Amino acid sequence: AVFEREADLEGDDYRHRLLIIDTSDGVSRTIAEAGGIILRRTPYGFHGAPANRVPAWSPNAQSIAYLVMRDGRIELWRAFPDPSHSPQSVVTGPGDVLGYAWLDDETLIVEMTGDRERLAAEISRQRRLG
Repeated sequence: AVFEREADLEGDDYRHRLLIIDTSDGVSRTIAEAGGIILRRTPYGFHGAPANRVPAWSPNAQSIAYLVMRDGRIELWRAFPDPSHSPQSVVTGPGDVLGYAWLDDETLIVEMTGDRERLAAEISRQRRLG
């Protein structure tokens, strides 16, 4: 599984699609949309370079976990090579997904940031205080 990135000139962004490639004939097939660009994060905030987005196959190879930038949030989704299954949101919430790992065929462990609204309110409060 790989990501294909395409420039979205109108939106001044990139659009990502998750593809699987048949190794017998090299034909690729889109299995999910993966949203806009995700910027690399450092301890001091976001960096201007794109993050290294690597989809992760489940241990039983029945699904693929991947990050999606949607509506300004980084979410965790799961797609399936079988076209009869639609992609599923695994984690959405008030914070961004920073990372994840498969524990078994159905369980993912997820690292997330704090609540974006609460963090923005705290930054605003700190600025007012000087």
